[in-house]
Amino acid sequence: MDERDVFDLLLVVGVSLAAYVHVYGLADPLATADEIAALLLALDVRIYLVLGSVTGVFFVAYLVVYLPQKDTNRSVRRS
Repeated sequence: MDERDVFDLLLVVGVSLAAYVHVYGLADPLATADEIAALLLALDVRIYLVLGSVTGVFFVAYLVVYLPQKDTNRSVRRS
């Protein structure tokens, strides 16, 4: 793993923890997990479909646009 990847991962974890504490505080984590589960179960199925579709579009764009450019740059550096 690259140093930058480790830094990015730690940054995401830190921001996630800060957002969690800001929204829910330092209350009982089990009760908070129950609240989050109840919130997710209360969402309509269409929301999951839209979020899944958007995630799929971004994933395919990543596969089609970013990865070929990265592979081209890698092969140019080798030669």
